[in-house]
Amino acid sequence: MSPDASANTTPTSLQYHAATRQGRHPTNDDDYLATRLHNGTYLFAIADGLGGLPNAHAASHQAITTLKSSLNTQEDLAGAVNDANIALFNLNKRRPQPMATTLVACLLDPHDDVITIAHLGDSRAYTINHDTWHTTDHTEVQDLVDCGVLTPEQAHVHPLRNRLTQALGLAETPLISLMTRPMPTSLLLCSDGLSAYVPDSDIVHIVSSNPPDYACELLIERALDLGSLDDITVICVST
Repeated sequence: MSPDASANTTPTSLQYHAATRQGRHPTNDDDYLATRLHNGTYLFAIADGLGGLPNAHAASHQAITTLKSSLNTQEDLAGAVNDANIALFNLNKRRPQPMATTLVACLLDPHDDVITIAHLGDSRAYTINHDTWHTTDHTEVQDLVDCGVLTPEQAHVHPLRNRLTQALGLAETPLISLMTRPMPTSLLLCSDGLSAYVPDSDIVHIVSSNPPDYACELLIERALDLGSLDDITVICVST
C-alpha cells in the first residue's frame, strides 16, 4: 500500500481512497483532500506545487487548506477556488519569489445526478461511465494540440508538456475552468506524476476494474514502472 493513504466507505454506496508517493524531490510537493463536508457533500482535491518555484509544498498545502475552509462556509466551488488563489496571491505580494500550484477539485453529492469540477494547471479529473472524459490541461503543449499543431500522442511525450498556462497564485484573476458532469460510475483525480506517464487506456482499465484502494496502489505502481520520478497523488472514487 502506498504511504500517506486514506480510505473511506460511506453509509451510501460511495467509496473512496487517496494515496500519494513522493518522487525525486526533497519534499512531496503534492497535497490532497478527500473528505465529507458539513453539508453532506464530498470534496476531493489535489494540488501540485510548481517544482520550479520555491516553497512548492507550502503552495499546495495553502491551496488545499483554504479550499476546505471556504467550502465549509459556502457551496460555491468556483468561489472557493478563487479564495484559495487570493490567499496565495496575497502571500506572494510579500515574497521576493512567488509560489504557485495546480489545483483540481470536485464537489460530489451522492444523491445528485451531476458533479462539479474546477481546475487550473495539469492536475486532472477523469470521469468514467460508458465512456471516459478528463479535464483539459492548461499547458502550452495542449494549446498546440487545440490548434492542430500537435497530436495528443505527440503532446504526451513533448519535452515542454509541463509548461503551464494557468496556475493558482500567480494572477489576481486566473482563468478557472469550471464544469458540471454527469455522476460517473468512477472518478479519478491525479497529479501529473500519474497522467504524464500512464496512458489513459491503462488508467481507465485499472480504475474501472478495481476497488478504490487497490486501484490507487496499482496506478502508482504503474506510473513508477513507466519511469515517473515525479510526486504521484491519486484519489479514486466509486459511486
